Amino acid sequence: MSEDKRLPFGKKFNMLGAVIDLSKSMEGVVQISNKPSRIEELLASVKELALGDDFSESMLQSLRGRLLYAAGNTFDRCTQVAVQALGRVARRGTSIALDEEMITCIEFAVRTLAESLPRTIHAWRDEWPVLIFTDGACENEGAIVTFGAVICDSSTNSYFFFGDHVPRSFVDAWMKGGKKQVIFQAELFRYGLQR
Repeated sequence: MSEDKRLPFGKKFNMLGAVIDLSKSMEGVVQISNKPSRIEELLASVKELALGDDFSESMLQSLRGRLLYAAGNTFDRCTQVAVQALGRVARRGTSIALDEEMITCIEFAVRTLAESLPRTIHAWRDEWPVLIFTDGACENEGAIVTFGAVICDSSTNSYFFFGDHVPRSFVDAWMKGGKKQVIFQAELFRYGLQR
């Protein structure tokens, strides 16, 4: 594991483009917001769009996915119109020019995300929750794909963990068509095993 992933425990940490704030967790509150650098990347993308260049389908689909994910971190639906419109426009071809109305719609979505308050999650009960930490990993362009979890039940002082390699047959099926990075599929695979 690289050193940038071996950070000390903290009350606030970054995870997959989101900032998780546990500083009020003893009061039963957890806050989730977008990582500032992710918002800056989205703002930079909007500036690029405003220049009027043509964009590839993959670039627009990537922007669509980043908008959708960022909105989910704040329980915000401000990107819904832009996400749907980007999906329709991206399917038109390999080189796409966006009209002024579309660019205005995307700019509004990103500005709203930049100003969104953190998502606040309140505890439902006074009992300590069972904590489940899960992860999937894809190393060496799919040569090693793994998943695992740690389960902590502080009310019974029970702690469990597991981890394993994703079967090669799954990885091969996921990589059909030339995909090199299958972290998304590994994350879904471990999620399916949790249920």
